Amino acid sequence: MLDIWRVAGVPPPVKETAVAEEFRFGPYVLSVPGRRLQHEGRPVPVGARAFDILVTLIRQGGAVVKAAELSEAIWPGEPISEGLLRVHVARLRRALEQDDLETSYVVTLQGEGYRFSGEIQQFDVAPPIILEQAPLTRLVGREDDLQEAVANLQIRGNVTLSGGGGVGKTALALAAAERIASEYPDGTIVFDFEAMSVWRLDGRQQDTLKIEDAYDSGRLDDMETTLAGKRAVFVLDGCEHVVPIAVRLVSAIRQRSPESIVIATSQVALGFDGEVVQMIDPLPVDDDGPAVELFLEEAAAVVGSNSFTDEEITATLEICRLVHGNPLAIELAAARVLELGFDGVLAQAEGGIDVLSGGRRTAHPRHRSMSAALEWSYAILRPADRKELLMLSRGKTSSDHAAITRLIFAGLVRRAGGAVSVPHLVQLFLREKDRNLYDRNA
Repeated sequence: MLDIWRVAGVPPPVKETAVAEEFRFGPYVLSVPGRRLQHEGRPVPVGARAFDILVTLIRQGGAVVKAAELSEAIWPGEPISEGLLRVHVARLRRALEQDDLETSYVVTLQGEGYRFSGEIQQFDVAPPIILEQAPLTRLVGREDDLQEAVANLQIRGNVTLSGGGGVGKTALALAAAERIASEYPDGTIVFDFEAMSVWRLDGRQQDTLKIEDAYDSGRLDDMETTLAGKRAVFVLDGCEHVVPIAVRLVSAIRQRSPESIVIATSQVALGFDGEVVQMIDPLPVDDDGPAVELFLEEAAAVVGSNSFTDEEITATLEICRLVHGNPLAIELAAARVLELGFDGVLAQAEGGIDVLSGGRRTAHPRHRSMSAALEWSYAILRPADRKELLMLSRGKTSSDHAAITRLIFAGLVRRAGGAVSVPHLVQLFLREKDRNLYDRNA
């Protein structure tokens, strides 16, 4: 069940803080109690650990902070490897748009530690009001995608987030709704097409409407009537298996509530007039990129410690490469670290897809294993596209550009330059399907 309260913009409980620190350096303003970093008045997305590192270094006024001391300030009482600290320092530099180590605000002094380099101004400001509740949707490495989605909504009034299973379309849709919801007084209404239900907000009450009979009854007509005159954010999630219903709802929203906006998630384009399709790719995989950051954060939650060796960070990078930066696969793999260890997860991910299972019980069934996520994508394919996918998985080439485009939308093949390839996870999935078919026919 989604927590609509936060997404719909209903104010959660608040608290006041007696601390009022604000620092300015260059074009940036850092508000400590508000945990907010701004660049020329615009918010800068920065992770919690990276934010704490920045505050710690700034408070030292340019003095060198040893790596061990910085780790203790960020992760008090926990033995932390410097490799993990370097990951978050690199993420901070990236947030500050300063990858050049010689001109960066955050300077690394080999063998000594870290220091802040820049002119700092400190101000006393009135204590702000801080939301007690954290944002509903936390994203890693998706700020550019989020800004693009919000821009599409502001300019065109709709966006269809498209991409393969597990890339985070739903999370991104909810984050976009959360960011823009304050402009829409009727809040956010979420149509969940996997659970076949709708969540809506009536004052401060949460209501559920079943729509499983929408195909053969007048319930959809009734629902369309309730949409009239609203100024809301509509999220249509998981549209690929119910495209006709989704298109009908979009048409009804645009006709009956023209001041509303629509965010859809789908592995296929819905095809309505004026649709804006935004492709969502897997997370970038590099030494200090968001894929590694996500894995380490998920692993830390499982093992109860933020202390990782350099060898474990290296294994993390290899795991992320094997799963091609797919966020769901990363979360599922990280969940097995306590049981198998980093090397064990890596070994199993190289040879089979079973290790990528055991997701949260509260998750949709398709998000509890990579096999289920890929099966969801595979099920929408035409028979001819399935043959095309199998042919490509065996190293053959294809001239059916339309089929390849549909497979790319479903996240089952990738195109890099002029080459088309089938990712490792999809290869494992197809191998498992072949094995199951053989077993049934034996």
